[in-house]
Amino acid sequence: MRPLVFICLILLTVTPLAGAQPIAIEFEHGDRVLFLGDGLFEVALDYGVIESMLATRWPDRHVTFRNIGWSGDTVYGEARDHFTNPPTPYQHLMTQIKTAKPTVAFAGYGSGLAFADDAGFAAFETGLEALIDTLLALPARVVLLAPPPHEPERSPVPDVAAYNANLRRAADLIGAVAARRELAFVDLFAGLSDAAIQPDRAITSNGIHLDDAGYQLAADVIAASLGLPRPVETISIDISEQRLDAGFGEATSLALSPETVRFEFQQPTLPVGAEADKPATLVVQGLRRGRYALYIDDMKVASASAEAWRAGVAFQNESEARQAQRLQTSILAMNDLFFQQYRPQNETYLTGFRQYEQGQNARELDLLTPLIGELDNEIGRLRVPRRYTYRLVAE
Repeated sequence: MRPLVFICLILLTVTPLAGAQPIAIEFEHGDRVLFLGDGLFEVALDYGVIESMLATRWPDRHVTFRNIGWSGDTVYGEARDHFTNPPTPYQHLMTQIKTAKPTVAFAGYGSGLAFADDAGFAAFETGLEALIDTLLALPARVVLLAPPPHEPERSPVPDVAAYNANLRRAADLIGAVAARRELAFVDLFAGLSDAAIQPDRAITSNGIHLDDAGYQLAADVIAASLGLPRPVETISIDISEQRLDAGFGEATSLALSPETVRFEFQQPTLPVGAEADKPATLVVQGLRRGRYALYIDDMKVASASAEAWRAGVAFQNESEARQAQRLQTSILAMNDLFFQQYRPQNETYLTGFRQYEQGQNARELDLLTPLIGELDNEIGRLRVPRRYTYRLVAE
């Protein structure tokens, strides 16, 4: 578990975004979500945090995820120039996008603009507009993401101020394009800037690429910016009024008395990442004096006085945390298989200009498809929150 102070800093960083009016996005049953961009999404393959968060938001809808992020890439697909020409790098990118058949596309470009001049910004905007046209024509709903800031404490560069000034400019440009095209927008630069200057903790591995903590925070920024559903953090019970309030959570089988409390509860969305690490709170009004223990199913998770329960006691559902970890593990496995399929190490020999040598082996890439599909189904099962029995009994 991560320290509570770290999670609190995350929530404080995200709170201003939550107060803004987000452009909401909702996944539909059967949606195919595609991540494309630069290192923001390729490095994300090592963590699976953003996919875990997005996969759990609507547990009753089957949604699949594919990631074709490529470190150093641009809106012109320039990182793909290793392949062959023709097709051009851009044609290669277009083929990969269209093969994925996305209905939702998260486009995270712009990190390279940290080193760009005015001409580079102009070329980026032209290319971004063309890429949006392609995605909308599929058709796909598009979410644009601004690049995250550089982290001064972890960067090998003595002064990153000029780079971050360019990245702020890039975020403003992408945000303006999103507003003009009426697209959802996530400003990761603004959302991560406060965390990037904290000297006592890191959100990147090298000053540029996000680490696990950075992606945890980025996932929170995305959820807040897009108005996505969140897990219930507080369950409030008033025994005298025979009432339980848990927001959008589903509570049934209430049995409330001054000596015991019992109910069944299911989260509206499985807590993952930082959500799973942050304790929930149970508030109970109307208990008789004494000490009471909280059990989730048969596991004791908290113990406190009636007075403390009246103020609210923090607890964690370890079973939910383990389910979230299994979900993330399955997402990582799926990402790895898909990466090996769409971007094999010997791609030039299998499908490129030297396929006359080993092209007959390209059919083995298709053998990965059912394995990826099995993991998609496993992810679909694991993202659904379970119903648990909560009991508060006198000790």
